[in-house]
Amino acid sequence: MTRRDIFSDALIAAGIILGVTTAWLLVLASEFSDIAILGKQYPYIALYGWLIFISAAIWGRFLWRRAIASVMLLVLVSALVIDLTSLRYFRKPYIEIHRYLPVSANDATPEILLGYATSYIAIEVVLIAFAAVAFGFLLSRHSLSKIRVFIVLAIAPSLAFLIVSISSSVPDRESARLAELLTEPDVYVGSLHFSDRSANFSVEEARHDAPETIVFVLLESASADIRDSGGDGLLSEWLIRRSGADGWVSFPDAITTSNATDIAVPSLLTGAGSHEKIDKLHSLPFISEMAGALGYETHLITSSTLEWGGFRDFLEAAKFDQIVTGDDFDEPYVNDVAIDDAVAYTAAAEKIEQSKGKLFLTLYPQALHWPFQTESKFAVAHEPSDRIGRATAITQSGMTRLFRALRASGRLDDALIVIVGDHGEFDYSSALRMPKMRLDTFDEGILSPIYLVKAPNSMSRRHKDALRANANSMVASHDLAPTLAELLGIRLERGLSYDGHSLLRDVPEDRIVYSTSVNEWRGWPTAAIAVSQGPTSMVCDTKFKCVAKSRGATSGADAGSDHPLFEAALDHPVMRYGLRRIYEAD
Repeated sequence: MTRRDIFSDALIAAGIILGVTTAWLLVLASEFSDIAILGKQYPYIALYGWLIFISAAIWGRFLWRRAIASVMLLVLVSALVIDLTSLRYFRKPYIEIHRYLPVSANDATPEILLGYATSYIAIEVVLIAFAAVAFGFLLSRHSLSKIRVFIVLAIAPSLAFLIVSISSSVPDRESARLAELLTEPDVYVGSLHFSDRSANFSVEEARHDAPETIVFVLLESASADIRDSGGDGLLSEWLIRRSGADGWVSFPDAITTSNATDIAVPSLLTGAGSHEKIDKLHSLPFISEMAGALGYETHLITSSTLEWGGFRDFLEAAKFDQIVTGDDFDEPYVNDVAIDDAVAYTAAAEKIEQSKGKLFLTLYPQALHWPFQTESKFAVAHEPSDRIGRATAITQSGMTRLFRALRASGRLDDALIVIVGDHGEFDYSSALRMPKMRLDTFDEGILSPIYLVKAPNSMSRRHKDALRANANSMVASHDLAPTLAELLGIRLERGLSYDGHSLLRDVPEDRIVYSTSVNEWRGWPTAAIAVSQGPTSMVCDTKFKCVAKSRGATSGADAGSDHPLFEAALDHPVMRYGLRRIYEAD
């Protein structure tokens, strides 16, 4: 064996590694600094290189050997597609994040898997994975010494990983000091589950001014700054105009408790803050449960499946008279794991038209969740070409149908209508390499959801005045439950109290709202937090650490451990844990 042969085999081994590394880079590195993230990925890259090489070595003249190698190559392409998709959204391979995903193996039906695949796996990712495996396979077929190539494949990435690990093992002084300051045990306790809350509240005194109809529309992923489908104004302004009703109050300074649905939605439904304990979440009554105690007919209608994140078990405790989900219709998933929103809006409108007595309706549509619903049984007005524009048009058609039903049934004027987003959303539809993901930040509209309340005609003038007076206050996701409790005359029992504030009273100007992506009922390998007070929010993530800025501003000032909002975060274990994860991140 000549030196040329040895050199040739070394180049082949390096080429295989380079091919897989290039695939990683194409979906991961949106800027030069991201290349350093690959340091931790070299073990996975090496594993792919070895397996590609082994499949080429197995390939031979015998049919059974080719069959084995073909199966291996197919599995490799599939695994690489999954890993690259995971890198695209989460900046980590699937093996590092799978245990944090809200859908367990027991919940992952073929329909759910197909829904996720069609929503998240881009054709570009499939082509990149196929090209990387094919390139490595064809290259390894030219090896003169399989043993030598295998050794090079084992050593080269290991050395690269060792070098990168050493270079990144020395954190900056501030990060090291804060990581030591913030040392806390893991705070994740468990997932959402069923809990009986019936003894935790009582009817203090039935209010004579309680509305006949309460409609709670939870617009998934709708931010305060989302535009209408024509791009002429805000969706919130369009909704108020289209309703044809008076009494609306918009809260442009609203704050979400989380950028994660499985934190924000429970906050909206129970009034639990994201920084509070899971035991309190599972003790506070649902808003629907309070309404049911006063004789309201209660319904939950959503286009989404509830077979994820423990939502099915969690919502059983809400004591809805009826829960209708996307799985109850013979319809395919068209957006993430949700069916056409037209079906949910139509079902909600029909329920309004058919109900005779007091009605509490929760509607949870999904069109505005990434990757955005673009096709529907509803006509798409203005024919916008962008995905989010089409999703907004579907939402507008659905809300028009809902308002029409309220008007036709004579319920509109005396209805309490709440339209709120759980958080904002990014539009990734045109990018293969995504610069960030929603769960990693509270910037760019994520922190401020759409937040509208229409007071019923029967509401007292005192309450209407208080609602309007809070229009420019900083309100939050977990304020809706105490608002409804006051309106309906509900009193919490067993020492329970709300961290949020009723919008029917003055909201304190100095209140602090905590937002986080990880807490006692939701784990995740990374973290992002926000602490808001007055016009300022301190947003913290692994890339920029903590920055204090006016909400809506694109830049601000670094916020170290001596900043008042940083000190406020230290008051709660969940927030300290989030800060530790941020400052310990590479």
